Amino acid sequence: PLLPYKRPMTKDGFFKKAEYVYDEYFDCYVCPNDQVLAYHTTNRSGYREYKSCGIVCEGCPYLKQCTESRDHVKVVTRHIWEPYMEKCEDIRHTIGMKEVYAQRKETVERLFG
Repeated sequence: PLLPYKRPMTKDGFFKKAEYVYDEYFDCYVCPNDQVLAYHTTNRSGYREYKSCGIVCEGCPYLKQCTESRDHVKVVTRHIWEPYMEKCEDIRHTIGMKEVYAQRKETVERLFG
């Protein structure tokens, strides 16, 4: 299974996951063609799966950049810990945190060296 911090590679010419906007309030993704990918299930690896409607996607002008599936359904996954990872990433990029993060190698990581 993929670890939460590992991102699967996207094929050349296809939309990347970042091009699908996550709507936290409605717990869904919105594709580049403004269609909703609704929550479907959580798999055993801890990833929530969001799927599009194949009937709607069948006539989409971006279909070739989105999915190669026979039923025209796009699946985007989001790990159950991803909101926490995004929050940590936001904190890491705030003013002043770069200096604090630089001290890490002098204190924490030195113990393992």
